[in-house]
Amino acid sequence: MSGGQSVKEADNDKAPLDLWAFMLGVYARPGVAPACLRLQEAHGLDIPLMLAVLHGGVSGRVPGPEQIQALDRNCRVWREIAIRPLREIRRAMKAHDWLASQPRVLLLRESVKAAELDAERVEADVLEQMLGEISPRARLLDIEGLVELTVTVLDLYDPERPKRLPADVETIAAAVLQTVT
Repeated sequence: MSGGQSVKEADNDKAPLDLWAFMLGVYARPGVAPACLRLQEAHGLDIPLMLAVLHGGVSGRVPGPEQIQALDRNCRVWREIAIRPLREIRRAMKAHDWLASQPRVLLLRESVKAAELDAERVEADVLEQMLGEISPRARLLDIEGLVELTVTVLDLYDPERPKRLPADVETIAAAVLQTVT
């Protein structure tokens, strides 16, 4: 997008954030799921947090670095006691051939996957509530602004990472723009 069309004034300060639908919409875009998983694996990135921050950006509830840290702190315990253990169990069930070939294990793995998704939705609910408390301002509808927000989240999880941005960051930012425009 060009300069004058890249940022729009916040016009949704009373509208519900609908974070979960946004997260599912972005994640379903081509290339986003593998990009998110690579960032998660390489940098320990919390994908729901990153997508929530990006949603805040395009919704006119742009969190600053301190607010992003507060979002992370508020969800960290839930992530550690629910989301990550469920993810580890699900991955372990897939990693062993003899487990992966057992029909009951496949059903159980799908149940664990559904529980992991439900746990991420709990995190999204908390993040949505916190984003709603951020004062409305101009919406970020340019790729550079969304990349910058993503880098802020990425640096929170991996401050020692090489400064060269992974291409996945731009893939996700572009998908966010496609989702909201």
